[in-house]
Amino acid sequence: MKVLKKGSRTNSSIKVTCTGAGNADKGCGAKLLVEPEDVYITKSSDYGGGTDVYKTVMCIECGAETDIKGSIEARGTKPPDATRDRIRKAWRERSHE
Repeated sequence: MKVLKKGSRTNSSIKVTCTGAGNADKGCGAKLLVEPEDVYITKSSDYGGGTDVYKTVMCIECGAETDIKGSIEARGTKPPDATRDRIRKAWRERSHE
């Protein structure tokens, strides 16, 4: 392959507030700069058999998951539960100091 004309890299990051929207989490209000690799797909099934698909991020401050809107591509994978549990435990400990 040969490059005919060098391209410019576009900034595909977006700003997100940790709210826990769409999930059972409350969120901590942290302002996050999210890259496509931070965004992963989650799904929810309803009683009628339908499935809704969401783009979701996990807050690295408190471990809450927030569903996001926007044109950002989801290139990431959901972090392991152990990672989220470790972040949540540290958040609780910091919150009670």
